[in-house]
Amino acid sequence: MVIEITDEMRAMAQWAQAQCDKRYANSKRGNYTQLSAEGRWYIGFLGELVFMKYLQQLYVQYRYEPEFTGRDITDFYVWAIGYTENGGKVGIDVKTASAGSHKYLMIPDAQIASHPSEVYVGVRLRMMETEGEVMGYCLKKDLKPITDLGLKVPTSGVLFDNLRPMNKMIDQCKKLMG
Repeated sequence: MVIEITDEMRAMAQWAQAQCDKRYANSKRGNYTQLSAEGRWYIGFLGELVFMKYLQQLYVQYRYEPEFTGRDITDFYVWAIGYTENGGKVGIDVKTASAGSHKYLMIPDAQIASHPSEVYVGVRLRMMETEGEVMGYCLKKDLKPITDLGLKVPTSGVLFDNLRPMNKMIDQCKKLMG
């Protein structure tokens, strides 16, 4: 599903990038993923806002928990109606590709180890960041090492073409909830 990216969404992502830049500059810890890219937090937050708009269009109950520290965390929790053993929620982390030509949902292995989520959703920005496409989702067990892109840090992922269809994600989350 393609979601229009509004000026308001871009402004919110720019604000989030600035917050992360400030906190990261004042922090004494290093970049635990060893991954650095210009505007990566802006791109990531923009993808999260695209996914949030997607959930709103489907009337899915969710909680969005952004963190402006420059560390990646589980971004969203979706709920099932009724009681389940694990509290009825599933953690979802959104991964954003910054260009229409990008082919993978990718996650640095250090991030998977320190902030595991049950579900990862791929969003790809298109048309000079005027729209974002929710490409699909995968489970943690679907992630495979990516060795053919010359990445400088150990990274795992799934080709966008191999992601599970989004129309099955809510049912999958219900299964994960017990």
